[in-house]
Amino acid sequence: MLMKLIKHDFLSTYRHILPVYFAIVGVAIIGGISLLFNDVRWLNIIIMIAFIISIVSLVVAMIVIVNQLFYKRLFTNEGYLNFTLPVSTMETFLSKIITGMIWLLSSILVSLFSFFLFVFIVALSHGG
Repeated sequence: MLMKLIKHDFLSTYRHILPVYFAIVGVAIIGGISLLFNDVRWLNIIIMIAFIISIVSLVVAMIVIVNQLFYKRLFTNEGYLNFTLPVSTMETFLSKIITGMIWLLSSILVSLFSFFLFVFIVALSHGG
């Protein structure tokens, strides 16, 4: 039953989280391409700082989103309905915690992927 709870948690949370992932990968691609066609040094520095800030904001946004979803799914009317399911309270908490941890770990992987994508595009622009 725990796997069913986790599956339904993923189905209910992916629409909040996937746009953030696509945005960070998009920022990496756009930032890398803009560095490819730009020779102004100060603008390159601003683009790199904006990319680093976007990665940090991704991690902060993921922590906020996971906390909001945890609160919403346990302590509001939706939580009341959730506790009427024929599962133990421990399974309910475990499903929320496991789902949150998987989303946080995947956000770290997405931020690493976008960072390496950004570095790869910048390396291509400098001929290396």
